[in-house]
Amino acid sequence: MKKYIKKVILIVFSYLPSELKIFNYRCLGAKIGKNVELGVGSIIIPFDNDFNKIHIEDEVIIGDNVRILTKNLLLGKNSQIKDNTKIWGQSNFIIGKNVYIGDECHFDLRRDIVLEDAVVIANGSWFFTHSVFQSVLDGFPVKFGSITIGERTFIGANTFILPGITIGGDSIVGARAVVSKNIDRGLVVVGNPAREIAKSSQKMKTLSWKEKNLIMLNIIHDFTQVYDKEVQNVFENQSCSVIKINNLHLVYTFWIKNTSFIEIVSEKYRRPLTLLSFDISDQVKELCKIKDIFWLDLKTGSGSLHSNTDNKKFERFLTNYGIEIR
Repeated sequence: MKKYIKKVILIVFSYLPSELKIFNYRCLGAKIGKNVELGVGSIIIPFDNDFNKIHIEDEVIIGDNVRILTKNLLLGKNSQIKDNTKIWGQSNFIIGKNVYIGDECHFDLRRDIVLEDAVVIANGSWFFTHSVFQSVLDGFPVKFGSITIGERTFIGANTFILPGITIGGDSIVGARAVVSKNIDRGLVVVGNPAREIAKSSQKMKTLSWKEKNLIMLNIIHDFTQVYDKEVQNVFENQSCSVIKINNLHLVYTFWIKNTSFIEIVSEKYRRPLTLLSFDISDQVKELCKIKDIFWLDLKTGSGSLHSNTDNKKFERFLTNYGIEIR
């Protein structure tokens, strides 16, 4: 009977509003940062009931019906775990900043799993830290091993990662691959078993400023289409775009020749106001600070320390294209 009562309590708790769940976790000792969301039906359970081992940094979003059971849990800043993902076992789950985990992924935690900064896991991928369940006393080969995925690696949809695997940073693993051996840094692998077909650097090309500018204008256009109820297109030409995200004006231009541009936009658009550009000079940043203007620098991937929820919405959208703002 106690087992069923406990199960009912957990189910009821998982359907509490996000703010109430987070409040309870903090009361129990969990360290949870600002602007964290914990979706409907989602729950985090410490394997040994020690809530002090739960550490969730700022801006983390956990979707609906996510189930997490771990010994130690660390979710880095600005990371996302999408709906119906299961992270389950007696070991540690550690992910860095700006990590994205798609819908319906499965992480077996009989050993540790580590995802370094900016790793992307596409929908339906499975991570196994143990092999078979047949008895070792009958001679079956049972393997246990931790999994580590290096920074900025992309794991395609429905991929299987087997026990003891390390994948080096800046790698690309094709959809439906089965990874049974370690992968060196910067490789593109596909197939079952996964095999190298190229260096990830071969998939890159040097872009001109005109190409980069066009890419950013297209991204901003896509953003207005996705969030059409919240975003209004105010102005657009070949080198500049101005959109309004709820109450926030976002001004994009490829470069800023001098501070007079800041004076112009400062007078024309009401606060809150965000400037988006490449290689923003210290002089411009200082003027933005004086005039209480947010800024996002695409070259360095950095932003002003103060921000708001509408800024964060756009920054999260940029991660769809692998663009990180720290």
